[in-house]
Amino acid sequence: MNMKKALAAALCFTAIFSAGMAFSSCGSSENDGYISVVVPTQKPGESKPGQRPGTTTTYTVSFDSDGGTAVQAVKVKKGEKISEPATPQKATLQRQYSFLGWYNGETKWNFSNDTVQSNVTLTAKWELAEDYTIGFKPQS
Repeated sequence: MNMKKALAAALCFTAIFSAGMAFSSCGSSENDGYISVVVPTQKPGESKPGQRPGTTTTYTVSFDSDGGTAVQAVKVKKGEKISEPATPQKATLQRQYSFLGWYNGETKWNFSNDTVQSNVTLTAKWELAEDYTIGFKPQS
């Protein structure tokens, strides 16, 4: 093997090894002395560099019931939808609240369409339904 080919092979191997990716071609041209390395971009669904092939990213969806009954967090694969949890309840001795839905910031979460792209906390929004006045009649 001549020196030019050995250098091209070493540089090609180093470039590919450093990138941590597979390659589609790597070589040199004896005519013009250049080295070409082609590293494909990652396609959707492929493993990321450093991630074992066949593994999938999962995220946690947490629920902040804002004073209502607790709702269990769920784990879901990236890009999947989640099922709507049971409706939480919120009431005190003086007030009863109506549940308006789960919100991601100011946007209502649509369980039929929205997909999970990262860890997220959905927060319950409430509307005051009834306000009770508790009174005591003084004894004479």
